Amino acid sequence: MKLSACVITKNEEKNIVSCLESVKSLVSEMIVVDTGSTDKTVDVAKGLGAKVYHYEWCNDFSKARNYAISKAKGQWIIFLDADEYLTRESINKLKLVVIEANNRKADFLVCMLTNYDKKSKKAINSVPVIRIFRNDNNIEYYGAIHEMLIRKDCNPKILDATNYIKIIHTGYSLDDIRDKNKMHRNLELLLKELEKNPQDSNLCFYISESYAIGGCYDKTIDYALKAIKYNNGTLLGMYQKNYLNLINAMVQLKYPKEEVINIVKEANKAFPEFPDFYFYLADFYEQDKRYYDAIDAYERGIQNFENGLIGQSSAHFNLANITRLMGDIYFKKGNFHKSIEMYIESLKTDYDNYISLKQLLFILSKFESAKEIIKFLGNMYDYSNLKHLLLLLKASLQANSPNLAEYYYFLIQNLSQGDKLTKESADIDMLNDKYDSAAMKFNQLYLHAYDTRFAIKGTIASILAKDEESLCRLKKIVKPSLKRFIQWYLKEDVSFLKSDKYVLLDVFQEMIKLSKIDKLTIFNDIIENMDIIQEVAELCYYYGQYSYAVEMFHKYIEKDNILPSHKLADILVKMADCLYKTGQLDLALEFFIDALKINPMDFRVYETPIEICKKLNNQQLLKELVDKAILYFPDSKYIMSYKKVVN
Repeated sequence: MKLSACVITKNEEKNIVSCLESVKSLVSEMIVVDTGSTDKTVDVAKGLGAKVYHYEWCNDFSKARNYAISKAKGQWIIFLDADEYLTRESINKLKLVVIEANNRKADFLVCMLTNYDKKSKKAINSVPVIRIFRNDNNIEYYGAIHEMLIRKDCNPKILDATNYIKIIHTGYSLDDIRDKNKMHRNLELLLKELEKNPQDSNLCFYISESYAIGGCYDKTIDYALKAIKYNNGTLLGMYQKNYLNLINAMVQLKYPKEEVINIVKEANKAFPEFPDFYFYLADFYEQDKRYYDAIDAYERGIQNFENGLIGQSSAHFNLANITRLMGDIYFKKGNFHKSIEMYIESLKTDYDNYISLKQLLFILSKFESAKEIIKFLGNMYDYSNLKHLLLLLKASLQANSPNLAEYYYFLIQNLSQGDKLTKESADIDMLNDKYDSAAMKFNQLYLHAYDTRFAIKGTIASILAKDEESLCRLKKIVKPSLKRFIQWYLKEDVSFLKSDKYVLLDVFQEMIKLSKIDKLTIFNDIIENMDIIQEVAELCYYYGQYSYAVEMFHKYIEKDNILPSHKLADILVKMADCLYKTGQLDLALEFFIDALKINPMDFRVYETPIEICKKLNNQQLLKELVDKAILYFPDSKYIMSYKKVVN
């Protein structure tokens, strides 16, 4: 059975080689219809064995494509854009798939096209497309732009080959968009078509999409809404993608969150099997601290993963981040088992997802020995691969796990023939309480690079080592803000400037990360006098130093008696959360109730208190909380699940 490959070109010398070489071994002829190239496209195509025909461009892609079809002699045609190519796996399967289609008397083959950004080397999304079809006089292209394949005499029979035939499309990488100015090219043709059919949803969608590519978000929204209003679109997956464009444009233009959420819910209601709308909802719920509602939405999106292909879903390419976000939420809620599960799922999809790896190691280090963790990670990573080892070393250090870090440091030393890795060695010393050695290494690093981060760590190591000589040397070479801090510690007469607060916070953050809260209390006077009590409290809260966070939040409230109500409520919630996480349930509940009285529209004043009421078996308060929460969050599945329990 003979196949013909057809391609339309104009100045495609950068792409045409990949395109034609991907099909060359499969087809009996390659037909290139050139519409006016001024580069070497024609010569390159001829050099690859293609038959080149010249066609005078008339602002109509269908006519150019149909001209190419008229030159094809094969029984089946594979029609690619010049910036598309078949994957290697597809090359091996294509002939068998075409034979199957022929036996089933199919007319069109649906392939899976993946939009790929060459610069970031990442897939953007995937969409099913028809690129292979029977060579028949009744089959032709229709439409000046975003042309569609039709069969004139009857409805075509379509075979789904998306699991077998994969096409990579590089033409919508950011660089290519700018090079070809596709937005303006497309819009000129689309707007002319729209004059003939002013209420065509397909055209409105394409126009909206063209504006989206060009960053004209007002126009994107206008035409996306028209596509929905006219409601006569016929393109597979068009409305799902149209909603995605609409939502993204609204986000880009910073529409009020409630307006965006309403559109997301509208889209979700219209297409409940499309995953991306669940993920949008989950993201909004997470922003509003509606953690269990977010988890539910993420899970429902994952359940519908396979349905995303029809609407250019990006879900498949964001799975690592989706599962990582789920891991983050479970971690915040103290469900470490589920958190670990989600981080592992994230790393299965993308082994170098650093945040997932760091968080996984942080949790595992609390419950497992370094030996067990090393054995477990050996099933996921190649311990003879330097890139893998460097990633594991970095994550181990960030997870404050010195035993893990030492192991991977040792492997790297053996593998890379003595690479010094002075910074990592200094960090390991710091975690192992070898402060003299850490101070010496960080100070050397600072002298080499004059990076303030090294000076800060060297200062902290010197303080922890009680090495005043090292501090005296440092104060002569560090920048003014850090110098004043060192002088204060050495009990020299010094006055801080307002701008010093940023370096001071960097110093205190490093101490908090190291869990050196006992040392941090030495600097309480600075913290109060520099008016950074709240910032330090927030750092303690973020890094899980809950007892000191409560103390600092309390000081902040006492110092500033006239706080805006929303700010006071937020602080009370964080104090309550700290108390909850340190096992002080009754006191935590009191703080949550105080916050609820100030701001009943904060979901946090219901979610954790409901959990506390369950643990304390306080049925009366549980009912009161659920009844009140329903008034403000009637769309919450989490709250509604308790309505049945309390009634």
